[in-house]
Amino acid sequence: MTEKSTKDMPNARTGRAISRLGRINSLDYLRGIAIFNITWGHMALYWKDASWLSLFALSDMILDWMGPCLFIAVTAIGTMISIKQKQVQGKTEGMFKNALRKSIYLFVVGEILNIIIEANNANKVGIWHVLGMNMITAIAFSQLIMFGLAKLRRNQKFALLVGLLILYPVLLVYVLAGVKYDYGGTIAVTAESLTQLPYIIYYLMFHMDAMAPTFLWLITSVLTSLVFGEFVDSYVKLTGTRETDIARFKVRMREHAYVVSKLANYGLILAVFSFLFGGFILARGIGFSFDMNSYMNNPDVFRIYYLDGLPLVLVRNFVYCTVFNAGIFTLFFAFSYRRECVQQKKLWLQAPLTTLGQFSFSMFIIGHIFMVIPLRVPYPVYLLIALPLTFAYCAAIIIWAAKGKGIGTLEWGLTMYVRVLDYASARFGTRGKKSPAKGTDAA
Repeated sequence: MTEKSTKDMPNARTGRAISRLGRINSLDYLRGIAIFNITWGHMALYWKDASWLSLFALSDMILDWMGPCLFIAVTAIGTMISIKQKQVQGKTEGMFKNALRKSIYLFVVGEILNIIIEANNANKVGIWHVLGMNMITAIAFSQLIMFGLAKLRRNQKFALLVGLLILYPVLLVYVLAGVKYDYGGTIAVTAESLTQLPYIIYYLMFHMDAMAPTFLWLITSVLTSLVFGEFVDSYVKLTGTRETDIARFKVRMREHAYVVSKLANYGLILAVFSFLFGGFILARGIGFSFDMNSYMNNPDVFRIYYLDGLPLVLVRNFVYCTVFNAGIFTLFFAFSYRRECVQQKKLWLQAPLTTLGQFSFSMFIIGHIFMVIPLRVPYPVYLLIALPLTFAYCAAIIIWAAKGKGIGTLEWGLTMYVRVLDYASARFGTRGKKSPAKGTDAA
């Protein structure tokens, strides 16, 4: 081996590793961390008692960036890469139709979750629950909207984002006035109230008790498209480089590493600016965030907060919180991606957390079973129960993936669903079409 080829080996090895990725492992890795946190957090939500409400609220708000924001951003990035790769390869025909089929599957899963939520809600919304924005339904919508965003130039995306950020407070003020909100907690949305326009707009766009209100996933999708656009272009260019073209690959690898560094800077800017603008303004919040404010001031032994109101960057489903969470996610992604794909180093617990991320939808849905366990326990007892149960649940998912090939999971169901549709399309889609006669142009 020559000196030159030896010098080039690390770059070539990195290139082959990246080019073989069917998906970016760092995305699954972060989803794995997030779904572990969600599982753990949901147990706390279901089983907490009054002796540690302030601790629950504090941990929930600090780790909120691992919630719907992360999953919507991950979906947006994956969709952007898929669109860009197909555009470069000239294989865009049927691209949106395939995404629509997957989104329909997610809509059905999301509707099942909405039915469960509706059954456990004191305020019934009737048929309106179909439009309830849980995390999976929001992801399905976000995946589709990325195809529209892919047609926009960078300055157009920026204008759209600014427009949404301006429209948010204007429309929210109108809605709160219309529903005569007295800043006293949750806005009760019922089938009867949804005959009035302000309530309809609130439920469809702002519902603060929903997992991912429409305005949240819209802003997150547009912001992700804008922030990660350069990264996606660089990634597709790099993975499209032939492994034997070492000289070109080295240049593109340096460019890609620089883009990843810029991505970290973008995340820092988002986090800092959203904190500067929304970190010193207090609000009691609406719905779940109102409860969090009450919990933070609960007179228990863990209480460390004594202000009447929360900083806007911590008020869930408000625009400052959404942008702040997007910034934190971007920082963590840039770090994990750089370490894994650029520096070729292992991430902490990479294999098990990546597996959890790949089956995060199933974990999210199945994890709701813990809500039926009637527990209200102090924090030490919660730790004794929830810690081993969470690890056992994650271990079961990992074994299911390794030994059972994930058969029966929602992710496996999506794969089978797409295969059935592909088979039906191939089997019946060409029926009745005559083959072109010999010597004629089939085009």
